[in-house]
Amino acid sequence: MTTTSEATNNQALLVDLLERMSKAGSWTGETHLQKCVYFLQEMTTFPKAFQFVLYKHGPHSFDLHDELANMVANQTLVIEHSTTYGPTFGPGPYAQRLKQRCTAALAQHEATLDFAAHSLSPNDTGDLEMWGTAFYISKQNPNIAKEEQAIVINQLKPHIPFEEAMQALSSISYLEQQVQTEFQGISTL
Repeated sequence: MTTTSEATNNQALLVDLLERMSKAGSWTGETHLQKCVYFLQEMTTFPKAFQFVLYKHGPHSFDLHDELANMVANQTLVIEHSTTYGPTFGPGPYAQRLKQRCTAALAQHEATLDFAAHSLSPNDTGDLEMWGTAFYISKQNPNIAKEEQAIVINQLKPHIPFEEAMQALSSISYLEQQVQTEFQGISTL
């Protein structure tokens, strides 16, 4: 069970991640946010606040979806409408006040938030979906060969050809190495 202070810290971390993604020139829609939080939770010491399942576009957290809706309702986030792809999130009128209350949590996770903003979020949604699916499948099936994992990915997501699934698995291996190198001693891999 998440305590009130943990929930407040988690919201502040989401606001900060969103702001960093925006500053890095990334799209700040829900799909991008979902994938960044998934990778942060699974690859780093980022709080494991949200349960993820494999869904239409890769790992998805209904808990995170609900949390984002709550943050819009309490004006910590706002929905910004775009003419290109769809709605994005932006900091709401109470975002900075929330962040000021959670400076210790933000400082503790600054490096991982920067990593997500600069290494993950600039990628397009299709890549994040493939990588998230590949990582999810590789973690669910760690004892089978990469080729078999790619077959599973293709069976679950027929729009991802076997070759692209293999490429996604390679990209995830590279990402895991990058996390281990960048965060020596704080990775959960």
